[in-house]
Amino acid sequence: MLLTSDAKVLRRLRRRFLFDSLAAELGPLASHTNRDMQPSPPRRFFCDFNRLVETDTYDLNTVGSRADVAKASITPMAGLAITVYDADKGAVGEPLWLVAEATVVNLPSSVLGAQVNTLSWRHELRTTPTHDA
Repeated sequence: MLLTSDAKVLRRLRRRFLFDSLAAELGPLASHTNRDMQPSPPRRFFCDFNRLVETDTYDLNTVGSRADVAKASITPMAGLAITVYDADKGAVGEPLWLVAEATVVNLPSSVLGAQVNTLSWRHELRTTPTHDA
């Protein structure tokens, strides 16, 4: 004769065995598959690099920045990692983007700014129109 606690343990083991065998048949849960994962929203915002507020920090309160914020599916808040860009020209005049990685910060004037990681400055080929064109 099984004790009450032994019977409970056996029931749990049977349920667990049934669940494990059913899970093996069905495969991974839909919420754990890559096909259900949405691509991360674009975090690329225009930044006029002529609007330096303090060392390595730029004002994001421009028409181009606001246009990119309106297009993004996220609201930039302090601490958010973003990529900032501005129009530039290469050595022979070819159109380029000047790009850098940055973190959104609150500026004293209650607007958002971008604190740029100085090691991340780079150029990218410009294939899309600029905000000033």
